[in-house]
Amino acid sequence: MICKEYNFFPSNWFILKVKNEKSPLNTVLLTSFSLIVGIWWWLLLFELETFMNTETTKTINPQFASLYLTMITLTTVGYGDVTPQTTIGRVVIMFTAVLGIIQISLVVNVVSNLMTLDENEKNAIDKIDHSRVAAKAISKSIKYLRHKTTYFKQLKKKKPEMKSDFLTQVEQRKE
Repeated sequence: MICKEYNFFPSNWFILKVKNEKSPLNTVLLTSFSLIVGIWWWLLLFELETFMNTETTKTINPQFASLYLTMITLTTVGYGDVTPQTTIGRVVIMFTAVLGIIQISLVVNVVSNLMTLDENEKNAIDKIDHSRVAAKAISKSIKYLRHKTTYFKQLKKKKPEMKSDFLTQVEQRKE
């Protein structure tokens, strides 16, 4: 109903975008896991015989060879030591390479958004910075006043007849 009011149809893509908006880390983890398991299963299904008979993969488990190829392709590393031999396996790997690029961009986006400060956090940092600047200014002012007081006290000892408005004000405040 609400979607019709805003003139669009709630597709699966819309649902994925809403989930990503609400909990981006969970969405990326879920889609990554789903991609890995799905592609691993498809490769195992179509390339099992190849993995069992190829020189490089003869010594390792075919399930691991399929998972290895999936991970290496999804992360866009692509060592080339394990390759699909069937046409369907190659199509799955081409599809996997494109999905890997998309998945990596999603991960970068989520990490970037997690590291971005919201407005309240920015305001807090600004206040902290302003407080530090104010504290430094107050500290310098106090040091200056102490130095000036010491200077005039020493000057008064040398020349007792000299009157200093500043020193008089400091002495009055102490009383």
